[in-house]
Amino acid sequence: MAGKTSGEGVRGIRERGVLPALLWGLVLLSLISGCGGKEQDPEQYPPVATVNGEAISREVFLEKLGRELALFPNTGRPAGQEREDFKKEVLAGLIEERLIIQRARAMRLAVEKAELEAQIAEISKDYNPEEFKALFGEHGFDYQSWRESLRVRLLLDKVIAADVNTRIVVDDAEAEQRYLANPKAYVSGEERLRVQQIVVRERKEAENVLKRLNAGEDFGKIAREVSIGPEGRRDGDLGWTERGVMPGGIDRVIFSLDGGELSRVVESPYGFHIFKILDREKKGERTFADAEVRTRVIADLRKQKEDEAYRRWIEDLSGMAVTEIRLPLPDLPVSPAPRRGGSPEGSEKQ
Repeated sequence: MAGKTSGEGVRGIRERGVLPALLWGLVLLSLISGCGGKEQDPEQYPPVATVNGEAISREVFLEKLGRELALFPNTGRPAGQEREDFKKEVLAGLIEERLIIQRARAMRLAVEKAELEAQIAEISKDYNPEEFKALFGEHGFDYQSWRESLRVRLLLDKVIAADVNTRIVVDDAEAEQRYLANPKAYVSGEERLRVQQIVVRERKEAENVLKRLNAGEDFGKIAREVSIGPEGRRDGDLGWTERGVMPGGIDRVIFSLDGGELSRVVESPYGFHIFKILDREKKGERTFADAEVRTRVIADLRKQKEDEAYRRWIEDLSGMAVTEIRLPLPDLPVSPAPRRGGSPEGSEKQ
C-alpha cells in the first residue's frame, strides 16, 4: 500500500552534522558496512518509497536498516511493533537525505573532487599509511563505496550549512541573557588548571629540557621542538583539566604547583614529563566575562538555533514534496550473512 510522510521523527541527518577528521575515522566502519545480497529486479522488488518521483530501493533501505541494527547488541534489538516503528524511522532518515540531495541539485551544490580528496586526506592522517590501507585491504571493505558514502555525507553537510546555518546570528547580548538565565550550567564544579606539557622518551633528555627552562628558554618553543605529545605543536598546551582526570602521580604534581611554576621531571608510561601551570581557576569562578565561558554560551545558543532552524527547514521541504511509501516495509532475514561494501545510502549521483 502507499502512504505519505511529513518527515517528522527523523533522526540521523541533523544529529550527525559535520564531523571532525578523528570522528570520521571512528565511524568509518559503520559507513561502509552493508547487509544482505543485491536485489536488482524492480518488478520482483519494487522501491520501498518514492520522493518527488525518485525511488528509494529495497536494497538501499535494507542496507541502511542493517547498519542501524548493528548498533544494537543482538539481545537488545527491537522486535514486534517496536521493530516496525524502527523501520519507519530508518526510512524517514533515507527520505530526509533524498530531500536534501534534491535541494542540493536545486541550489547547484556539489562536492568537488578536490574537496573530497582533501577530506579523505584529513581522515587518513589519523592513521599511519599502512593502517589506513589495511582497512580497505586485509579487512575487505570496499574503498569506492566508502568514498561515495563520504561524498554524500559532505554534500548533505554543505547544503545544511548553506541553506540553514549561514542564516543563524548570535550576538553577545542574547548570549549573555542565556548565561544569566542559567549561570549554574557554566560554573566549574571543581578547581581547574590550564597546563602546558613537554613529554620526551628519555629521562636524560627531560632533565636537559628542565635545565633549559630554568635558564629562561621559552616553554612553548621547546615543546614545539622536542615534545612527542600531539599538543607539542600547540606550545604544549593541554588545555583545562580538573582533579582526577590525569593519572594519579601527574594529578598530584600539577595540583601542587603555583601559576607559572615548573614541575620536576615526572615519569609515566608515556615517557618523562615536565609541566607548567598557565592558569588556575577555583571552584565556581566562572562568569560571562570569561572568554571560555562566553565562547561556550555562544556555541550552545548557536547549536540550539541551528537545530530549530533545521527542523523548520526540513518540515518545509517535506511539506512541498510528494512522498509515497509502500507498506509493509521489508525486513532482514533472521540471521543475515554480513556483507562488506555495497551501495552507500543515497548514492545516486546528483
